[in-house]
Amino acid sequence: MKHLVIGLLAIVLSSNIPDKIDFGSAKDFTFGALNDGVMGGMSKGMATYTEESVKLIGEISLANNGGFSSLKGPFKPIDLSEVKYIKVKYKSEGVGFAMTLETDRRWFIPYFKFDLDKTDGEWKEVKLPIKKFRKYNIGRFTGDTVTISELEKVIRLGFISNEKQEKEFVFEVDYIDFI
Repeated sequence: MKHLVIGLLAIVLSSNIPDKIDFGSAKDFTFGALNDGVMGGMSKGMATYTEESVKLIGEISLANNGGFSSLKGPFKPIDLSEVKYIKVKYKSEGVGFAMTLETDRRWFIPYFKFDLDKTDGEWKEVKLPIKKFRKYNIGRFTGDTVTISELEKVIRLGFISNEKQEKEFVFEVDYIDFI
């Protein structure tokens, strides 16, 4: 009986904070490139894995109303309602990027974004306050930030180029951690 009570207590007190995504060891958590070609654009981006990271390399094109490249995780429910910060180790060259949280598979449904600083190819570790993720609808800021109920419904994490300028880029992520 004592072991049952201890086991139940452990379940009740356990946190729902997701596990760290370490791209050096978590090859099964597949992230891939998604470019503006899905809407007729001409930007190019290719995702590859290194020994310690996932890397997106490409070129932004504004031709044919294009202008973005992104690195997207799989559709997988991930409750972030108990998370205070998302810690990311990344580096970038060329254009700026932002981290994204999606709550719906449909592209026209609002999503959430947090701008990342450019790093000129140097590794940078940042703690992103989860409540400061801003709501966007078709690329436009709505004026709102993410709510707890929306954080419960996240189904995909990602990163997206954040500048509409024709340029080559490299964006690399070592890990994503939830605090």
